[in-house]
Amino acid sequence: QWCGALVRTDSSVKKRDGISFLMLKMDQPGVETRPIKLIAGASPFCETFFNDARAEKDDLLGALNDGWSVGKRLLQYERASQTGARPTSNKVSGSLQSLAKSYVGETETGELADADLRVRIADHLMHTRAHGLTIARITAEAKGNPEVSAAASILKNSATRVSQERAELTLEFMGHQGLGWEGDDFSEDEIEHVRGWLGGKAISIYGGSFEIQNNIIAKNILGLPETTQKG
Repeated sequence: QWCGALVRTDSSVKKRDGISFLMLKMDQPGVETRPIKLIAGASPFCETFFNDARAEKDDLLGALNDGWSVGKRLLQYERASQTGARPTSNKVSGSLQSLAKSYVGETETGELADADLRVRIADHLMHTRAHGLTIARITAEAKGNPEVSAAASILKNSATRVSQERAELTLEFMGHQGLGWEGDDFSEDEIEHVRGWLGGKAISIYGGSFEIQNNIIAKNILGLPETTQKG
């Protein structure tokens, strides 16, 4: 088991120029991890403590003091892996329309009983379809190019919007059954939907926040100039 770390290896230069990317063995003495339980019920994050732990010179990834380039490339691939819009919980499945009908009911003709909700679900499905088509287009354009495109930032933001939109809609038509993330008054699926909604808030932060992705899009795709604030 390994851990990647961006560490300061030269304090005589400015900011990112003196950072290196080191791989550290996690099963060595002096390494301790403590899971952090989140409100969504899972513990995908942890605190890691290093007490006299060591990293070998051969475990340097990339060039010395060039860790920023390695870290930036890893983030690009991370964003590319997060471009698929999906339910915020992997433990529940089923179409949004069928799920909505089970809570809201349906008309004599089989349509969802709430007309406004029908429109909003249709909008969401169009957003999902447009996102999928954009993935296909960018994937086709990237064939033969080993570099990760800045377009991954567009897809990351789009996937964030679609996933969170689905979670919001789901909780809305669940009504009061969408208010609890534990307890005997809620089914397993209902609890997972709520926990998925809670955990899904992090999608717009991890892998680079929504605002960071917008900055990348503005600079690398739209070609807009960088601005600096003068104090």
